[in-house]
Formats: sequence, C-alpha cells, structure tokens
Amino acid sequence: MVDYLKKNYPSKKIFLLADQRDLAEYTFEKKYNFTAYNWTLYDKISIIRSKDSLVTNIIKESSCFFDISGYAFSSSILNKFKFKNFEHSLSYLMSIVVAKNFSIPYFILPQSIGPFDYPLFYRKILKFLSFYILKYPRKIFVREKKYLDDLEKISGRDIVNFKDIVLVGEAYDLKNIYKERPVISEKNILNDSVGVILNRKIFDRIGADEFFDVYDLVIKKLLSKNKNVYIFRHSYEDLDLCISLKSKFGHNENVIFFNDDFNCFELEKIISKLDFVIASRYHSVIHAYKNKVPALCISWANKYYELLDYFSQLKYLFDCRQKINKEELSKSLDSLLSNYLLEKGLIGEKMEEVRKEYSISSLFKF
Repeated sequence: MVDYLKKNYPSKKIFLLADQRDLAEYTFEKKYNFTAYNWTLYDKISIIRSKDSLVTNIIKESSCFFDISGYAFSSSILNKFKFKNFEHSLSYLMSIVVAKNFSIPYFILPQSIGPFDYPLFYRKILKFLSFYILKYPRKIFVREKKYLDDLEKISGRDIVNFKDIVLVGEAYDLKNIYKERPVISEKNILNDSVGVILNRKIFDRIGADEFFDVYDLVIKKLLSKNKNVYIFRHSYEDLDLCISLKSKFGHNENVIFFNDDFNCFELEKIISKLDFVIASRYHSVIHAYKNKVPALCISWANKYYELLDYFSQLKYLFDCRQKINKEELSKSLDSLLSNYLLEKGLIGEKMEEVRKEYSISSLFKF
C-alpha cells in the first residue's frame, strides 16, 4: 500500500495510525520510510473532544484516510470480556468519526468485515451507529461476500467485493517502504520440503492439547513420506508456539526451525520454494497462492473459506470452530502429498484470472 501511494502521490507524506502492539513489533521508526503513531480508542475520543496533539495536527492537514485494518470490524475478535470485544468495533467506527469531524475523505480498502454476533443490546447499538457512520466513507471494499449483504443493510449503502491487496499486488520498490533498502535473506530450502506456519488464534480457540495433537499428526505423516519440515512464524505472536512444536521433535534433523524475524518478502521467498504449506495465517496462504504453492489450511474465520473456495481448494480446509476430524485431516494430507503438483497448476491458472480481473490501481478510480 505504501509503495503504491509513494509511486502515485510522491509529494505526499504517509503516516500510519496503528495499534500499539503492531508499532512495538515492527519498530517503525528505525525500519520504515514513513511515520507511525498510536491509534487507540482513547486517542480517537481525545481528538474528537478537540484535544490538541501532534496526531490531531497531522489529521487536519491530511488529504485522506485509507483504512487497511485487515480484520477489525467483527465480533470474531476473541476476548473473555464481551464489552472489550465490542470495543474493537467501536474503535473501528471511531476512526471514521475522526475523519468526518475534520472533513477528511475516508476509504475502506479490501478487508474482512463481520460477523456481528454480539449480544442483542450491543447489536442494536452497533446497527444504530453503523447506519450513520458508514455512510461517510467514499468507498467500502470487502474481501468476502458472506457478510456483504448484512453490511449493506446496516449501513444503507453499496459495498464492493474485492480481492485481498497482497494477492493482487504488483512488484514493490523497497526504497519506498524502507529507510535503508534491506538485504533480503535467502534461505536454502531442501527438495521435498513442506512449511508449517502456526497461528495463536487457533491455539486460543482449541487449547494446547488439541493444537499440538493436530500438528503432531501432520508432521509425523510428512516425515513418514520422507518430507523435510520447516517451521517458521508469520507473526511475532506465534514464536513461542513454533519453539514448543519444534521441541516435540527433539533433534530430528528433518524438522527445521527458523527463529528469524522474516519480513514479508523473505517469507514469500521461502514459501515459493516449498512443495506446499500447512498454514493458519491468512496471509501465509495468500503468499502461497500468489506463488502457486498449495496449502492445507487450519482456519478460524470465514475469510479462509472464501479464499480457498475461490481457488477450488476447499478439500484442504479445516475450520477449528468445528472439531477437527483427525481422520479426515490425515486423508486430506495424503491427497495433497499425492496431488500437490496438480494443485500448483490449478492455483496458477486462478492467479492468472486474478491478475486479469483485479489491480490495486482500480481501487483508486473514484
């Protein structure tokens, strides 16, 4: 996104408003060629209440907002406190209120939105607020069709279905993104190799025993078929899970753990060299398909279903919100082991369709 904006609007400065945890993870000030600031619900309320701040002054001078939240406007954010869960949706809407307060154009770029399975009281509040607030954005793009109708009903406006930005993205100019062009590390990947990419959201939903039982089954089957298994993370949240999973296979030289903090370009290079991946991070599947690499996917949200459905890969999808049938999982893995070359071809054909039908530039035809 930053690369596209810098290429097309070179005179504009780019500021990222993001969750504190994301800012801590990526050390933005040191790495990236744009500036980032905290963007909490408290920050938004303070700005609306006319509290002067550096961020307020930046917003006043801004040309527009581009919302690239990913997955923030939904009841699927797991939290044991119901209001804390609902707070995520309130915070999402408050970003739009801030923009409206200063008459700054607002665009919601392709992301997952919904479901809204809150208790009745919270649903009524959300419906009331959404009807007025969601009329303000100039454009709203969503990745999945499932909740598109619901969103149109609660917002009273048209919503556009569009593929993920990363999936349709073009070649990047790294100097637009980084302060200093990074050296993209090249990992030597052995032939006959499979990647395992975990996701803490799966762990949180099914618990430790079930989580490690599933991956124990998968890795043992891969080893029995003489595959090398690479375990690596797609997010800082998953590091401890990767370490724990690797420890279960002790000194087995065919189970390799990368402890590196890879950037997205390095991750994509690794994934592109694998036969296929066992993946739970949404964008790990995106990176895989972009490089014609099949995925056996263990999922936690509807966004995975629509992605795999589009690529005719639903036979390799297992939703952790329903109990994972290990016998079916084993059969599915057997099928992928036998047919991954065929699946590569099918995914490649679909990617050609994506490139013909979608482009990032079409998002900016207002």
